[in-house]
Amino acid sequence: MIRFPIHLIPLFTVLTVAGLAFIPAATVAETIYLKGGRTVVGEVVSRDGRSVRIKSELGTIRLSLSRVEPAEEAGLDHARAALERGDATDAERLATIALFWDSDNADAAEMLRAIRDTAAEDSSREAYEKLLEAYRIAVSGEVHPVDRGPMLAKLEPALEKLARDKGRPETKDYEKLLKGVRSARKRNHFDVYGQPTRDERFQNLEALEDPRADEYLKLSMAAAREMYGPPRIPVKRVHLTKEKRLRQNTRTDGSRGGIAGYTYIVDSETGQFGINMGIRPDKFKFYKTLAHEVLHTSNSRLTSVYMEGLCEVFSHKMLAREKEMRTYYSGPASKDKDFRPVYARAFLMMEEVDKIAGPEYMKTFLRYVEYTNSVRVQMKLDINAWLATMDEETRGDVRAVILRHAPDIKRAQTKQFAHLTFPLPD
Repeated sequence: MIRFPIHLIPLFTVLTVAGLAFIPAATVAETIYLKGGRTVVGEVVSRDGRSVRIKSELGTIRLSLSRVEPAEEAGLDHARAALERGDATDAERLATIALFWDSDNADAAEMLRAIRDTAAEDSSREAYEKLLEAYRIAVSGEVHPVDRGPMLAKLEPALEKLARDKGRPETKDYEKLLKGVRSARKRNHFDVYGQPTRDERFQNLEALEDPRADEYLKLSMAAAREMYGPPRIPVKRVHLTKEKRLRQNTRTDGSRGGIAGYTYIVDSETGQFGINMGIRPDKFKFYKTLAHEVLHTSNSRLTSVYMEGLCEVFSHKMLAREKEMRTYYSGPASKDKDFRPVYARAFLMMEEVDKIAGPEYMKTFLRYVEYTNSVRVQMKLDINAWLATMDEETRGDVRAVILRHAPDIKRAQTKQFAHLTFPLPD
């Protein structure tokens, strides 16, 4: 997993120095060109017929005019020729020399102003391109969610300042970029089952970096799409996270409290998701839970008994360890604090449904969903719509399995799991 810590991103230096690119020409220190190619940069304090006093960074110095490069008789003509061939540096040198020797030379002053204005515009455009690149990095899938928020927070005030300058050609570009940053900041929350969450639990997350876990994640993602079709929201990147501060009641199976894992949306527009794991990667249960959560990325807003059961079926298939899975679900609740009767019943039901329906129908299973209400946040399965796609015999067998398991599932569905929808077939 690639992360970009803020202090390592050179693009963000533009946030503190971008203003320097927009210094107007009138405030630029004067450059005095000396014979032999050397230069002195500073403010001309005074001059007479023999010398010039210059206030530079090193202090005030006096230079003999005999050391200053003389103006060419056709210096401005040569400067115009330099501009035509694209050599702005030489043109600026020639115009500056001409203006030094004749401060009333309007042509030299105008040329120098034009050259510096063009240079300022180029510098301004370069600064804009750097800010744009910083924005693109911030919203890309390569940036971890825990780094993304602070990056956007730094970009916004810098762009606000630049967008206020209406006299700049790229002001509209800055305004557009600022709008994008603000939109990204609004989207930068941890969305669990459609609910934006900014509580302490999510502020305590950090990257979970484990090569074996990353590899298993890739394998599981590919298998989930092959078995159950494409996700409702295209998934571009899944970030694995864990809690920074581990709870004291870590169990022998490696879990850290009440939740073994959960899936959340980082940014639906850019297809970024997260899976937070409450189990150490060196435990078998870590991979069982990870596979379960991977299938949730197919539709992380689907809160359904059917979905929880199917996630367990998928986990079972990925691990191919039937004995350990059966032990997990058949053991008494008193000996396993993570034992979830409703998940167990849902697993047994969906295991049968998966076998009877077969790969062809199961690949379309997650397409048939609808929002639970007009708020259009959480979703439920439209079981009747899915059953209607089947041949009569298969439909009858699947319906019978669901109705047979329904009473046990309803009894197991305690208040803790009341949010899981479970519509029965007609």
